[in-house]
Amino acid sequence: MEVKAQRNDSIILDTKRKWYEKIPLFAYPSLYYTPETRWAIGLNALSSFKLHRQDSCRKSLIVAFFNYTQNQQFILQQTTQVFTHKEKFNLRLSTHLSHFPEYYYGIGDSTNASHRELVDYHILRIEARFLYQVTRFWFTGMQYRFVKQYQMHLKPNGLMESSQIAGYNGSTIAGLGLMLVHDSRDNIANAKRGMYVESIFLPTFPWLGSQYNYQNCRLDFRKFHNFTLTKANYSWVLAWQIYANWVFGKAPYKQLSELGGESLMRGYYRGRYRDKHLLAGQVEMRLPLVYDSQRIDWVGFATFVGVGNVWQRQIILPNFKTTYGVGLRIKFSPKDNLNFRIDYALSHEGGLFYIELGEAF
Repeated sequence: MEVKAQRNDSIILDTKRKWYEKIPLFAYPSLYYTPETRWAIGLNALSSFKLHRQDSCRKSLIVAFFNYTQNQQFILQQTTQVFTHKEKFNLRLSTHLSHFPEYYYGIGDSTNASHRELVDYHILRIEARFLYQVTRFWFTGMQYRFVKQYQMHLKPNGLMESSQIAGYNGSTIAGLGLMLVHDSRDNIANAKRGMYVESIFLPTFPWLGSQYNYQNCRLDFRKFHNFTLTKANYSWVLAWQIYANWVFGKAPYKQLSELGGESLMRGYYRGRYRDKHLLAGQVEMRLPLVYDSQRIDWVGFATFVGVGNVWQRQIILPNFKTTYGVGLRIKFSPKDNLNFRIDYALSHEGGLFYIELGEAF
């Protein structure tokens, strides 16, 4: 679970005191549900601040959490994102440690759900970004990524052990690449208008300690439109996303493109389909609840549809998967415009529930 927040009020650091003595801290318990974890509880800590007085830049953010799930998984993660004066630089560091048993379905876009098997492993992930603002809303820079998957426990003579797919006995990858980012969203936690584009080219290198040598390209395009109905005195949001991921070369199975999850292609278990390349899109309408011509601010609902597929050599359009669903939104923080979302998504394999803090995208 990843929590993203952006506060509208300004908390400025007091220059007469050490910077770390004035960073505000907000801690709260968490409860969520996904098909991959079932029910999960945890403790979250959130801090947002500005480094410079009277600065118009977005607030820097520190998020840390520990979660324990009904599937006996644990997740420990922290993410620090810092905007310098006038957003000239955007720095981000994320560390993740987890024990996360999950189902493996095989490789390809036509795997049989009845062949799934539980794979138990630990994973350590470190990501660092350094971005420089070239013009308003546009950033370019570099990203470092390190992932170590270890302590693998497989089903004896099962699907993964018998196929000995790359990474079946653990893996270490390390890469350094280039990024181009555009971010004009009015609110990172729950955008009503604006655009977000993230493009990454990240090759891995043996001299960085990687056991595998491959190249990863990713494009994430999101657009948000706000429509106001003047006579009804309320507005609604149309959000859409196009996501593409390509892997060239030999990569461990966990670094291949994955279809499904709580953010993209809801209705499929994360990794239900897995292969080198992925193309997916989704559209979501976020609507307020109106009663007797009056908007009820603390609750709303959403409806969404998604389409996507994975492939290795050739895209086969008839094999594309579709999902659709509805959701309820309950306001968690009015200042941050942050919602609890309860989604029910359907695919050709049935329906799945999601209860999360924050929008899917």
